[in-house]
Amino acid sequence: MKALLKNLFAILLILCVLIASSGCDSASDSSKNDLNNMKMEDYNNVSYRVGYSSGALTGKIVEENFSKSKTSSYLFDIAAYLDIVVGKMDAYVVEETIGAEALRNYNKNMFILHRFRDPIDIAFGVSRNTKIPDLKQKLNEFIKHYKETGAIQDILNKWLTDSDVSNYDNLIPEKPDFTIRVGTVGTVPPLNFYNHQKLTGFDVEIIEKFAKYVNADIEYVLDTFPGCIKNLQDGKVDVVSASLTITEPRKKIIDYSDPIYTTNVVMLARREKAFSKEKSLCYPQKLLFNNVVIVDQKIADMIKADNILKINNIIMAKTDEEAFEIVNKGQIDAYITSYDIAENHESNRKIRKPVRN
Repeated sequence: MKALLKNLFAILLILCVLIASSGCDSASDSSKNDLNNMKMEDYNNVSYRVGYSSGALTGKIVEENFSKSKTSSYLFDIAAYLDIVVGKMDAYVVEETIGAEALRNYNKNMFILHRFRDPIDIAFGVSRNTKIPDLKQKLNEFIKHYKETGAIQDILNKWLTDSDVSNYDNLIPEKPDFTIRVGTVGTVPPLNFYNHQKLTGFDVEIIEKFAKYVNADIEYVLDTFPGCIKNLQDGKVDVVSASLTITEPRKKIIDYSDPIYTTNVVMLARREKAFSKEKSLCYPQKLLFNNVVIVDQKIADMIKADNILKINNIIMAKTDEEAFEIVNKGQIDAYITSYDIAENHESNRKIRKPVRN
């Protein structure tokens, strides 16, 4: 890191697990085998840590295949990726379309070790309380048309190849006939996330193409995944475009469109010796964050000028109290502030112990 910011800032990485163990020496556990030559079933051992993205499907897969492992659920995928990088986690179970972002940014640290056999269908979630007539039928007609032309697969491939491709034509019509309230998360690249303060990704582009298809405007409502489902139930949104997996439990409370695409759940594994204990920091020299909250404008300006971190969206807060409220809502990846302020909030179980740079 640049000397300019040495001993000034702390990065608070949000976790949904309680508290990760401190230090970075776990990667050298002598009881472990050669990670580069292991199979999926080898990780079902008390010596290994297996994480999984928060959700019933990935949780079920981990329960069935890694009952003997130490397991942790992550609300934020980036926290899992960084734990793999520093050696606190050995593997991570996640949908392949989401894991594509990790492989693009951390391919030296992890790889796909295993694809689980059963494919999963991804669809729009549709509220049973929407006031838009025949919304589900219109969605299905749109999906059928775009599948037949190959457009959906082309759009998906584009985002899986490069999550920085936010330049596409304005798809919202100038004179819409109605407005669709769309729920999404905004923290899951390359599917839905902020890039240069613009909500973008596959989920955003595909729902905007649908809006153009039916001549509608869009009002986005951002929330967590559980919040999106609750908003569908309560009729606060008409559609959720957040690459929702079709599951039997959810079918009892919300409607789904026809599948938009099919993907797999994969197991990302840490490459051996991906982390060097000789380095003074427990993470790479350059980190990727999508949403970061900062209070001091001077800090934001210095970070931009020195290119220390790759940050897609900086959220400015007026006070530290406001910043920590944003942290606790779970819509950001990091909060950059002074180390003393960070230490005062270390007891909050939703943040990792602050790291001094």
